[in-house]
Amino acid sequence: MNVGLFAIETGRAVGGLETYEVELIRAIAALDHNNKYKVYTLSRDVPELIGVRQENFEYVVLEKGRFRGVAYSAPKAMQEGQLDLFHALFVPPPFVSVPYVFTYHGTEAIERPDFYPRFLGMRMRFLFRRAFAKAAAIICVSGYVKDRLVASGLSPERLYAVPLASRNDMTKVAKPQAAKAVRELYGLERPFFLCVGRIEPRKNPVTTLRAYAKFCETESSPPALVFAGDKTWSAADFDRTVNKLRLQDKVYSIGHVANPDLLYCAAEATVFASLWEGFGLPIIEAFAMGCPVITSNTTSMPEVAADAALIVDPLEVDDIAKAMTMIHRDSKLKERLAQMGLQRAKAFSWEITAEATVDVYREVAELKRRAFVATR
Repeated sequence: MNVGLFAIETGRAVGGLETYEVELIRAIAALDHNNKYKVYTLSRDVPELIGVRQENFEYVVLEKGRFRGVAYSAPKAMQEGQLDLFHALFVPPPFVSVPYVFTYHGTEAIERPDFYPRFLGMRMRFLFRRAFAKAAAIICVSGYVKDRLVASGLSPERLYAVPLASRNDMTKVAKPQAAKAVRELYGLERPFFLCVGRIEPRKNPVTTLRAYAKFCETESSPPALVFAGDKTWSAADFDRTVNKLRLQDKVYSIGHVANPDLLYCAAEATVFASLWEGFGLPIIEAFAMGCPVITSNTTSMPEVAADAALIVDPLEVDDIAKAMTMIHRDSKLKERLAQMGLQRAKAFSWEITAEATVDVYREVAELKRRAFVATR
């Protein structure tokens, strides 16, 4: 097979989407030395960031400009590349003649348009809906996402649930050493709860802040609350809430952290009370580092966390605050959750994800071959 990989999020500091592209491509390269792969990207930095250098892999840097690159340069280059198929790792070009596989990372852009600025949401919904109609196969990052697409009327025969995993290069460090490194890197002198992900409405940062403020009311020396993720269009609401609740000396926003391993290792717990997730990579990342997790009872998160986390209602301030209190005060619970998380993380790997993904490529290529034979 001659397969194209359309990777347009690597290098953009976008968290899970970037992790997916980098880790999947690396895992496919380790698994498959026979098929030929062309990685189509919009940035010259991508080959270095991915780091795959082998004979059956080639990088194609498209014309600069995100809109023109996606809408014009990508389909033109893919047609010229004589591909059997390509894989849109986030969004496909709107008009393309090559058969393709599409990974759908979550239903929120369609089911909860209020999470996004108007024009960003409109653009994503257009590309996603076109992919639903045109893709030869759709990879769903969780069983939840697959079930939502089936419920919307898509044929389950085109849908494949292929979960994600924590980064292969994550490094677990003993908590004292991790805490020392975090102090030196970020100036964090006290224990802390950790929130990983961009500060945007879907991630529920305002309710998390309110829950943390309620938790602090019952503690004489509460741990800090650290947000590791870029601020977005909801930054004003976040900052306003911090000031209103008088949390300026307790809440730290440190921006995007490419490899938050040390933060996971040093944290008392990861608080991931998101409203909507297709998978929820910070859950598995925290598990892999032995960090206890508080997460939501909605969308994919109970599926990913199973019984290895404290599950809360992300809309209930009291529920989140109670979970923080339980972990902060109960060292045995904290240790039990850490051990359960380590075991749960072992159920996910990029090797498994790559194998399932390449199997989808083979099925699509076989369908293409049969269709060609039928027309002769």
